[in-house]
This record gives sequence, C-alpha cells and structure tokens, in this order.
Amino acid sequence: MEHSNSDFEIIQTVLAGDIQLFEDLVKRYQGKVLRLCYSMVGASASEDAAQEVFIRVYKSLHQFKGESSFSTWIYRVTSNHCLNLLSKKKRERTESLEALTEKSREKMSLLPQDQSPLKHLENQQAVHLILSRMSPEERAILSLREMEGLNYKELSETLDISMELVKVRLFRARKSFIEIAKKILVTSPHQKLSIS
Repeated sequence: MEHSNSDFEIIQTVLAGDIQLFEDLVKRYQGKVLRLCYSMVGASASEDAAQEVFIRVYKSLHQFKGESSFSTWIYRVTSNHCLNLLSKKKRERTESLEALTEKSREKMSLLPQDQSPLKHLENQQAVHLILSRMSPEERAILSLREMEGLNYKELSETLDISMELVKVRLFRARKSFIEIAKKILVTSPHQKLSIS
C-alpha cells in the first residue's frame, strides 16, 4: 500500500480540522498496535486495548511534537496502556487454546516457523504461554524487539529509558523467556527456541 502523505503531514492536517484523515493513521498502524497489544495482554483483551490506544492517540495527537518518529510514539502509548491494563488486572492466567486459535493468523517470530498450520499454532500457543508468565516489563521489551523489530534506539525512545537499561532489560527478558520455556515446554531436538 502506497502512502502519499507522511505521518507528520497527516497529523498536521488532522490537527487543522480534517479528522477524517485520522483513519489513514489507524490503517497504517492498526496491525502493529494490535500485535503489540496481543503479545502483552493476550488475545481476549487485545482488540479492546488496541481500540483504546487509538482513542488515546487521537485525544493526545496535539502532544506529538515530531521529536521521534510517530511509530515510536505510538508504540510508547501502546506499551504504556498495556502495562496499565496489566497492573490493574494482575493477570497471571494463560490464554485458552480457543482464544489462540482465533488469532492463529497472527505471525509470531520468537519460535521457528513450520509449514504445518498445526505446528504454527503450537508455536504460537507456546510463545503466549511463556509471555503470560513473564513480568509486564519483560513482556513489553521482548515483544517490541522480537515481534515488532525495534532497534535499541527505538526501544530507548519508546520505553523512555537509557540505551544501557534497554540492553540490561532485554538481556533479562530473554533469559527469563528461556528459563520459563525450559520449565514448561517439552521440546524435541529439531524444535529449538530461537531467541538471540
């Protein structure tokens, strides 16, 4: 899909009164926002969380100054919103297989992909089971890095932490992911976790 206007141009137009163009921003970022919500709050709450994020983004659009990219800013809004949801609910339960099946089309990149749809679903279920047992902060940084592909600078801007702290948190999150995986997964020699 070709974008004729930059994010900043659209934002300026929306702020000038053409609110219809906000839909263009939603279309550009809805997949990324939904994936991040899904990885942080789970399948059952992800769509509501994503809608709430876009409402927050719309209401605070005037606060975006263009000092970082719009994608970094929207990731920050999304991760903060999801962290708030998690702290309110103190969720420790895992997602049901039924909820994971509903979202099986979402691509997950933490585990190796296989041609078999069943294997893909098993990988996806395993990732979400592991993520659900991690702390919200670990889940956020790992999701942003491994699923959304943010680099260290973008992680630093998104999470509003230093580059050194990004490295430390990411290291700890990866270590935690692997430790939890070892406890709950029975892996065969040809199915290994690929977190590096």
